[in-house]
Amino acid sequence: MSTAISRARAKLAPLFDHLSPFLSPTNLHNLSHAYTVPRHTTFRLNTLKAATIPATRQVLSDVETALSALKKKPPARVLPCPWSRSAFMVSNATVAVRHLGALPVHKAGQIHFQSWSSMLAPLCLAPNPGDRVLDMCAAPGGKSCMLAEAVGRHGTVFANEIDPERAKRLKKNVETLLPPIIKAVVHVTVSDARKLNLAKEGFTNVPFDAILLDAPCSGEGIINMSEPSSYKHWSLAWVEKHARLQSQLLAAAHPLLRPGGHMVYSTCTLSPEENEVVVSRFLAEFADMEIVDLAVPFRSPDWASQYANFGPGLTAYGDEPLHPELGMALRVFPTEIYEGFFVVRMRKRVNL
Repeated sequence: MSTAISRARAKLAPLFDHLSPFLSPTNLHNLSHAYTVPRHTTFRLNTLKAATIPATRQVLSDVETALSALKKKPPARVLPCPWSRSAFMVSNATVAVRHLGALPVHKAGQIHFQSWSSMLAPLCLAPNPGDRVLDMCAAPGGKSCMLAEAVGRHGTVFANEIDPERAKRLKKNVETLLPPIIKAVVHVTVSDARKLNLAKEGFTNVPFDAILLDAPCSGEGIINMSEPSSYKHWSLAWVEKHARLQSQLLAAAHPLLRPGGHMVYSTCTLSPEENEVVVSRFLAEFADMEIVDLAVPFRSPDWASQYANFGPGLTAYGDEPLHPELGMALRVFPTEIYEGFFVVRMRKRVNL
């Protein structure tokens, strides 16, 4: 075991003890490794701002030119994502966002630095053109802009954020990433999502076709030992605090969703208390909600055989009864490429 991994295990011993009941020794070792190495820079090609094949080729060429100028060893290249034509990765993990942030294609909104895991939530929700969508905890805005692209100029996206400072960043990303005709469909609100209701100004008492709840969480999927701020708050009490908040947010989302509508719940953490347990309790309380397939078939046998770090949600955890359909959820294990992530898609039944 390397010195860095040993230090991580020692520093985060309570976390590893907490995760050990459902992670194998091999998984725990791999998690230690993921916590100690730099994660590859990933980005989304914004096809709203680079809409033609020549334009996309030029944008990627500009990024390649900038990478070449860095003279990294081994040379840094742009690599495609296997499940999205718009997602890319920088091959050399020592290239950070700060090395590329000044690029004109970034300032113009033609590319957006975003983790591949973060892109999963809007892709798995997949709202239809013309839908009314609510993004309950929207900052910094990458997911909201993906939702706006999906619903198009005849749709509506309410992007809500509780923190006024984070809402400023959300507005800036909407301004940068979306052309005027799509920007017009996005409405940024600053509210505690637990207090949202259909009577809120702008909601017009009309329930939403789709809701994304990418909930605040303890962040176990994004820990990096080189960034103490990513783990300094972690404790079992921290997990439990977030689980209570997540339950409140899910309960608040329920009356906002129309019958037949879909909701995605996601986090960037690993603890079942914030993922499967929260969802199971929500489903037990609201009998008209059901788990359905993700809009992208990440849980199909073909996908599972290709991506070792993509796995099903837990259907058993200690003494806690879990909903039997949670195997349809997706767990993404942290690696040098992916942040840890959980995503499940639900539907409100039309009739019980």
